[in-house]
Amino acid sequence: MEGNTPRHRIVYETIRKNIEEHVYPGDSLLPSENEMCVLFGVTRPTIRQALTRLENDGFIKRHQGKGSIVQKVHHRLGILSIKGVSQILGTQGSLTTKIIKKPSVGLWPNNFMYELTEEEKSLGCIRMERLRLLDDKPIIYDIVHLVNVDIPRFCQKKYENRSLFSTLKNDYGIDVIDGQQNIRAKNANKDVASLLQISRGKAVLHLEGAHYTSKKIRVFSEAYCHTNHFYLYGSF
Repeated sequence: MEGNTPRHRIVYETIRKNIEEHVYPGDSLLPSENEMCVLFGVTRPTIRQALTRLENDGFIKRHQGKGSIVQKVHHRLGILSIKGVSQILGTQGSLTTKIIKKPSVGLWPNNFMYELTEEEKSLGCIRMERLRLLDDKPIIYDIVHLVNVDIPRFCQKKYENRSLFSTLKNDYGIDVIDGQQNIRAKNANKDVASLLQISRGKAVLHLEGAHYTSKKIRVFSEAYCHTNHFYLYGSF
């Protein structure tokens, strides 16, 4: 992390990443506060602020006189974040992406979930559908809409097991910088149930997201998430 990121946030994110990647395995003891002060070059209050957040988020358990013990980490779906699922999950499992419908240019759907500007309406959109699997279990079915501007040959690229946000950044210099999400429970219809391998009518989480980018191109997502074996989280 760089720039104006608070030091306690840097410490928190570094330790969290090390826990998720099993540098600090479950039931192990974290370095002492004094050791971490030297390691990160920060004061003890900064370390304690980071440890408090780690404990609140369930990564560690602090015991007076003993130290901070790492808790075993369950699979977590980082979809409550502008970074996107691929970048958040990291090494927690084998994340794969299956393209259900390849990207194609067309008109915006009627009664679209977010209000569009007149310019966005006139440009049309690029739409694709994906199924995300973790350790071969289908967990998220999502539909993506992008404003059709300044992204030449986007539809010709391959997106099987490739991050959409990374593609935008690396191939087009477009960074996702902000976003908003609406979340509610919904009963899975026939198509959603089939893709997620669940019973029709079963409750799933339905997320609607609008992501803002460095080039004023908006990316919209609609996701159906089946979370029986996982829980959702976000880092803000």
